[in-house]
Amino acid sequence: MTNHRYQVGGSLAQDDTNYVERSADHLIYEGLVTGDFCYVLSSRQMGKSSLLVRTKYRLEALSISCTAIDLTGIGSDNITADQWYQGIISQLYLGFNLISKINFKRWWQEQENISPIQKLNNFIKDILLVYFDNCRIVILIDEIDSIFALPFSTDDFFTFIRFCYNQRAIAPQYKRLTFAIFGVANPSFLIQDKQRTPFNIGRAIKLTGFTLERALSLTAGFNLTLSESKSVLQDILWWTGGQPFLTQKLCQLVAKDLDSQKSNNISLSRIIKEKIVDRWEIQDEPEHLRTINNRLLYSNLSTVRLLDIYQQILKEGCVGCDNSHEQVELLLSGLVTEDRGYLVVKNPIYQQIFDLAWVEQHLITLRPYATQLKAWLEDGQRKDRLLNHTSLHQALVWAQNKQLADIDYQFLSASQTSVKNQVEQQLNQEQIAKANIEIALDAAREAIAILTEVKQTIKRQNYSFRLPKSWLLGIILFVSLVTISLRSTGSLQNLEFWTYDRLIQNNINSQVSPVITIIEITEKDIQSLSQYPISDRILAQAIKSLVVRNARIIGLDIYRDLPVFPGTKELEQTFNQNYNIYGIEKILNGKVNPPPLLSKLKQVGFNDLIVDPDEKIRRALLSYTLEDGNVQYSFALHLALKHLASINIKPEKLDNNSHQIKLGQAIFYPLQQNDGAYIRAKTKGYQILLNYQKTAAQFDSYSLTELRSNKIPASAIKNRIVLLGVTAESINDFYSTPYNQPKSMAGVFIHANIINQIVRGAVVGDSLIRVLPEAWEWLYISCWIIIGATIAWIFRSWQKLIIAIAIMISIIFILGNLLFAWQWWIPIIPPALGFLLVILVTKLITQQQKSKLQLRQTIKLLLAISQNKPAAGKIALEYIKQGESRENIKIVEQFNQL
Repeated sequence: MTNHRYQVGGSLAQDDTNYVERSADHLIYEGLVTGDFCYVLSSRQMGKSSLLVRTKYRLEALSISCTAIDLTGIGSDNITADQWYQGIISQLYLGFNLISKINFKRWWQEQENISPIQKLNNFIKDILLVYFDNCRIVILIDEIDSIFALPFSTDDFFTFIRFCYNQRAIAPQYKRLTFAIFGVANPSFLIQDKQRTPFNIGRAIKLTGFTLERALSLTAGFNLTLSESKSVLQDILWWTGGQPFLTQKLCQLVAKDLDSQKSNNISLSRIIKEKIVDRWEIQDEPEHLRTINNRLLYSNLSTVRLLDIYQQILKEGCVGCDNSHEQVELLLSGLVTEDRGYLVVKNPIYQQIFDLAWVEQHLITLRPYATQLKAWLEDGQRKDRLLNHTSLHQALVWAQNKQLADIDYQFLSASQTSVKNQVEQQLNQEQIAKANIEIALDAAREAIAILTEVKQTIKRQNYSFRLPKSWLLGIILFVSLVTISLRSTGSLQNLEFWTYDRLIQNNINSQVSPVITIIEITEKDIQSLSQYPISDRILAQAIKSLVVRNARIIGLDIYRDLPVFPGTKELEQTFNQNYNIYGIEKILNGKVNPPPLLSKLKQVGFNDLIVDPDEKIRRALLSYTLEDGNVQYSFALHLALKHLASINIKPEKLDNNSHQIKLGQAIFYPLQQNDGAYIRAKTKGYQILLNYQKTAAQFDSYSLTELRSNKIPASAIKNRIVLLGVTAESINDFYSTPYNQPKSMAGVFIHANIINQIVRGAVVGDSLIRVLPEAWEWLYISCWIIIGATIAWIFRSWQKLIIAIAIMISIIFILGNLLFAWQWWIPIIPPALGFLLVILVTKLITQQQKSKLQLRQTIKLLLAISQNKPAAGKIALEYIKQGESRENIKIVEQFNQL
């Protein structure tokens, strides 16, 4: 038993004993060493990738800097040109081991405003040719055929390679750079734009099959004498035509057969039949034959043409090579090869599997008219075997943009001629019938005139038609139910959130309390300190600076669950010496512990924020009851209550059931599940609607650098609530708000808004947003529906109705804005929707009922006219019948029976 292992499929390692050298090994090595651009383009599984690996190893042995790019690793589906070129450049960056030399992310950002191909040019010119200034550079590009699946043109990529080749005459450093391309493609098809010069540079390296002399190493697994092994290998190469994949596979099968039989009797034909040909679709592992099958059968534009050419090769033994698109595609499938100017089947194995029966079976499947074509050919091209009008149209649609065989075009052309003759005969018959039609036209014209006059008369008589009031009441109830149901199911929630955001932005009464100051840790602060998180020492110094300036309360919107050396003891000492410092913790959706010392001093509040379904912050969570029953206060509530306590304002509970809290001049109402636009919202804890006081720019804010440099006015800190938080973009502590202009709001400014709302509410009595009870909201919506129905019932003129609609809709929005300015959030979208919907339904039903009434009156009048003009009256009634719905046709038939 032999221990030799063959590798069937995949790339061989550079030192694999199964590797068989061919003339291509010498040619590409010689070409790349001398600086030639080379391309190895052939069918699949011909050993291209193994050749690439071996060539790369040999080049590196000569101290040539070399790397390989696999384009399939970049991807092709849903990828942009910029992403594709970034993938190429990043593979070059990693392949040439430039990680320690340049910062790729920073370099890529510097190229932001230039095209992708310019980025590739700059990378090669400014980085590769500079960092490797004393050596040759070779870039090997594998799987080049993957470009055909990209959603954009890659013509610039190949034009750039040609540019590098041409630059050798101008810039000497480009002489050190060369490329090699590997894949399943034809060089002339690489550049798609026919207005550009084809990709016609470099040296083509042809991959031939294995030869007996060079493939003798493959006999290592046969466990036979040298002469016997050579004889078996010669037979294998005859069967496979030297095709690398099949040769390796057949060698493996022979070795297994020798081991299993314990004899030297080999029947290649039996092995090939049992292990490859029979049930080849199932046995084709790793996949090889199915690849050829799929490439032929799923070429959308030329499948029939490919099969037709291959059918000729099978029947005649060969076909002259003319380098047409179809012949190139057939060569790239690997099924055929070029031999002295002729296309022939590559090997006997392919010829047994992809035989004439296989071709004919798939031609029948592909052609929608295969049965008719076969009958036409067998019956001597009789006309009655041609396609009829419908079948011809379907066949021509199918044949569009496809390259078919000559017999297909003959058959379709003959069918077109036959259909044309049939159409001409039909036209002659129609001309005869036309004369008879003219006789009936006069009666029809008279009928049309009668019908037009009757309709105008009936229309004038019914101009003042209105729906009965009972119908109007039913419409109001129906639209009210629909509108309230839409709101109750949350279908209008996103629109109502949108209007809420507009109300916040337009709130003219929004003001910022002068007791809040924010110290921001900006991007510039982090860069100047060269550290984040900032050290305990820097934080302690900042707190001391605020204490010296008599800050009333200091809120640290910075996580400090772990020490950040140096200065930890100094920070703890600062915490111990000041009882007006509050820190933060996170208790929901991922716990973050508070600063240990502040937690011990009970000077900690949670900074969790409640996010609405559209990812925006519109609610403030003031307190939360933990599983152990302890009630935790929010960071913002702690600071606000601490400040209010300093001016003798303390919270009072008014009602045990409703959880109303009186704080100074304000009464706080907890948000309920269905308040405002919210539908079954999660309102655990004590939540209120967050009334933003404009944007972050409204608050007094300074940077940490300004604080450390003593550039902040004393009045901006003395007796104030001072928040210290991070606003640097790199930390990403930002949230979407009703503003989101010009960008999202930092968390510290959201907490400042909550503090401002609580303080202003307690001191001034405003800033708290109230909502109506749900039943009152339903009543408000229903009132507008009643108004809409009344307007639709009163106004018959569309011009007046549109003016009334515009006025009423404006009132809905103005009323919503005015009440919001008085801290009341009432529905806007539901009443506007119900108002418009009830008008539409009322008008549609009115028109429907009016049409039915007019139809009855019209039929009565036409029946009276028919007594004097029977023919015209009968035609007019038939016109009425043809132009009406199925329901109204019954009305016409009832009157005809009378």
